[in-house]
Amino acid sequence: MNFVVRSKSSGNEYNVQVYSTDDGPVITCDCPAGENGQYCKHRFALISGDEREVVEADAQVREIAALVAGSR
Repeated sequence: MNFVVRSKSSGNEYNVQVYSTDDGPVITCDCPAGENGQYCKHRFALISGDEREVVEADAQVREIAALVAGSR
């Protein structure tokens, strides 16, 4: 799943990718925090179901909750 999310603070747009691996779900973001392995508000917003800043998507945000349910 691919999402383009607009940052509330800067207005920049970032790409968030969500996919499954044998070890569980993976969610990446190309914002500066996400690329440095730090807390990324864009990933957590999508995980919590917040779709207000989604600019473009190839899936529904609610699909993320089903993917991460029960994961570490």
